[in-house]
Amino acid sequence: MILTYLLLPKSVSYPWGTFTDNRDGTVSFVGNAGSFGGEVYPATTLIFAKCSSGQTWQSGSNTCSPEIPSELNYCNANDDSCNDTLVLNGAGNSQAYAYCDGLEVGGRTNWRVPTKNELKLLIACTNDQTNLPLDGATGCGITAFQHQNADLFPSAKQNCFFYWSASRRDNSLAYYVNFCLGTTLFQGKGAVESVRCVSESLN
Repeated sequence: MILTYLLLPKSVSYPWGTFTDNRDGTVSFVGNAGSFGGEVYPATTLIFAKCSSGQTWQSGSNTCSPEIPSELNYCNANDDSCNDTLVLNGAGNSQAYAYCDGLEVGGRTNWRVPTKNELKLLIACTNDQTNLPLDGATGCGITAFQHQNADLFPSAKQNCFFYWSASRRDNSLAYYVNFCLGTTLFQGKGAVESVRCVSESLN
């Protein structure tokens, strides 16, 4: 009975959608259409990698190893050599793009770096789980411990990390999410942060 319970898929729901642990190194997201965190979202289905850059999924424990993810750059230059006017596109020398493009997990190979709005879906403020925070430095607020659905993504609650999105802000800057505070900010593309990949189909 206990073993059967532990092997059942675990789901966590928010107004913007439901996350389900597929127990194969991936987490499915079925999103609701609406306005969340100042952004308009369509109804969508996404698959997030359970583990981050530099980590490997452990099937026996359904966790990731090592505990601390590695950090990669958005681009090796603070310019548009790795992206088009919106997101990373495989040009230039982007460690983040290369990591997701080469990832194989959960029987999937079509991984990419999530956009800013997709990455924001993982924010879950402990003081208010009814909405996503607006972009900027306020985030969840300094008194609220933020986590990225810690029941589904290992180490998210014990250790907070910064994650690159694929989204360009301007020629030299790109967006990232600080999962310590739930803030969505931007910095030079040559900086290094962790990466969690996403797939937009079940194939």
